[in-house]
Amino acid sequence: MKLFICLTLILVSCGKLLKPSWMGVTKDFSAFEIYSTENCEIYQQGKMVQKTLCSDLGPEQAKIENTCRKLLQQSEGQPQVKFPDHKRKANYCQLAQKHSSALLLAGSEVIRIVVLSDFGRGENASQGYRQKSVARAIDTICKSRSGCNFALAPGDLFYPDGVYDVWDGKLRNLFDDIYDPDLPFFLVAGNHDHKGNLQALLEYSMFNQNFRMPDLFYRISGLPDFLTIVGVDTQLLAEESGFAGKSPSLLNAKQESLMKSYLCENKGWKIVFGHYPSLSKDGHPTVQGSSDFLNRFYDECPYDIYIAGHNHFQEYIREGNRHYLIQGAGGADLHGSSNETIKNDGYFRSQRHGFALLEVSKSQIKVEYFDVSSWINSNYQGLPNAFFSTEIDK
Repeated sequence: MKLFICLTLILVSCGKLLKPSWMGVTKDFSAFEIYSTENCEIYQQGKMVQKTLCSDLGPEQAKIENTCRKLLQQSEGQPQVKFPDHKRKANYCQLAQKHSSALLLAGSEVIRIVVLSDFGRGENASQGYRQKSVARAIDTICKSRSGCNFALAPGDLFYPDGVYDVWDGKLRNLFDDIYDPDLPFFLVAGNHDHKGNLQALLEYSMFNQNFRMPDLFYRISGLPDFLTIVGVDTQLLAEESGFAGKSPSLLNAKQESLMKSYLCENKGWKIVFGHYPSLSKDGHPTVQGSSDFLNRFYDECPYDIYIAGHNHFQEYIREGNRHYLIQGAGGADLHGSSNETIKNDGYFRSQRHGFALLEVSKSQIKVEYFDVSSWINSNYQGLPNAFFSTEIDK
């Protein structure tokens, strides 16, 4: 009764009218936040004040619900969001209107980009999983550098078989609860993610605005004009799978068209990121279909850097004006033929957990590889060690 009186006073003070309707009362719900689930939860200032069936909200609210559904399904390739009855509070409508994968960095002179992949295992030292430690190291380094702008995550986000749906606990336990909520991640799928529900990964952007996967392949928008970044799906390029009933050949034609439209005419830095490496001197052999495509595309339309994962170690290779960054040490168990760290001119390799940091300006990209293993052994004292760095000049 007290709750009802308080709500009545709030609505009257705002000039709202109460009219007879369901359960004796109708409210103008424009003063509230409506969570669009089958059992609608109505919030005001972050607190739930009413829970009812969506169908009981009356014609005006039903109109809002219909508008929301149309918004979420307005174009081909748009995530087809369902409205399951679930305790988790997910305001699809509001997030769909507010969410955008575009960055607001067009006027920036320096962009700091974290790079890591092959991380969706959690933290278990006995099994060689160090995802939380890598995330902690990223937070530490970014704070020491006045913040990082975003992260690139080229695949194998969730082991062993991707995610089942948007309610899969891996999404919360192995992403939301681990990474800085203020650091946007731009992600593409790896071979393990392809074993699960790819559509759920696209839809999850509606839950977490920093889980940015607007499509299986895409350009990152909102960057300065001196930087272009395109994410590709190398599993599709390997022609081993399709998606949503479409053939790999059709999807790959769209990938190639997207890459040409954004990379070929660009005069600034051009970066491509995808899961399978197109060149590596250790670990898994390159996957023929994807590496052939990427190398052929480079011959037609050169890009500066290709960033990959898949190999669970850290590697850098320079061949002429082309730079290969493999950063598959983001948390899963490590592998490779040797745990020795190798450094020489134009090459670096280490079988240690860590990540890379790119500082990009108009004239230069500074690349640093960080070792988390020695930092863990020091009981997280000081800063993680940047045990390899190189500078790429325009």
